[in-house]
Amino acid sequence: MKVEIIVPPAGESITEATVAAIMVDNGTFVNKDHEVLELETDKVNQVLYAPDSGTLNLTIAVDDIVKPNQVIGFIDTEGKKETKAAAAPTPQKEKVS
Repeated sequence: MKVEIIVPPAGESITEATVAAIMVDNGTFVNKDHEVLELETDKVNQVLYAPDSGTLNLTIAVDDIVKPNQVIGFIDTEGKKETKAAAAPTPQKEKVS
C-alpha cells in the first residue's frame, strides 16, 4: 500500500515552503516517524516525518517550492526492510616489537 507524504499546513499566513534538506535517499527503507526532510518558510522550519514504515519515494528535490496539502511523495509499505550485509573485517597490521 502507498501512504502519501503531504505538506502539512503551517499557519494561515504561510502559503508556501522551500525544501531545505532531504535527510533520506529515495528507495531507502524508513521506519514510521523517521525524519525524512526539512521545510523552510520565512517564519519557521519544520521537519516532516515518515507517516508509516516502508520504502521512501519523494517527487521533490532540495530548493523546490511546495504548498500546504501538496503530495510530495509516498511510503510504499510493502517495501522490504533493508538488511545490511556484515562488513568484512579490516585486516590489522602486525605490531613489530
